[in-house]
Amino acid sequence: MGVGDTRAVYELTRSLTLMGTRLEIAYSSRLEDRQLERDLILLGGGDSNRIFSRIEESGRLQFRFQHGPLTLRDLSEGVEYRATFTEIDLSQASDVPLEGVNIFERDGRPVAGLIAADYGVLARMRNPYNPHRTLILIAGLYGYGTWGGARLIGDREFMKRCSQLRAEEFECLYKVEVLQNMPVAVYPVILRALH
Repeated sequence: MGVGDTRAVYELTRSLTLMGTRLEIAYSSRLEDRQLERDLILLGGGDSNRIFSRIEESGRLQFRFQHGPLTLRDLSEGVEYRATFTEIDLSQASDVPLEGVNIFERDGRPVAGLIAADYGVLARMRNPYNPHRTLILIAGLYGYGTWGGARLIGDREFMKRCSQLRAEEFECLYKVEVLQNMPVAVYPVILRALH
């Protein structure tokens, strides 16, 4: 579990508590059967959440996480979304926090950089372990995507758009603008019903 996932837990806990919702936090590797049968909120993609892999393999989502380079692919439109980075010269950047530095590829060579924008997916669907319950999935390409996605749960405008969609099950691709190692703005890019 990375820093972004940890911050996402904090954001969700705060938002849901303000809404009067009680919650129980558990690691996906330690979930018990009784927990799987409840309403679930899953944070993080297949690398950090084993249940996510089952959801992705079910074919319900039209967004797929792909590695090398890490991308989100919209299967229905054939478009790929990638995080963007601000390249930095580590030999010249003594004040750059190392936890915020990622190595990415540009023109076939490794480059150090800070994430400037991340993408993620938020989906609401029936819980595959109990169809009478709901499952919400929030996963970013990187931790900032997951962290930013958790903020959407408490965003009134986003919740209004979801209710206007008039679909019990939906998926949303969103973009997260990152500044000084924090998500500063989250924008829904695609919001559509699941079929």
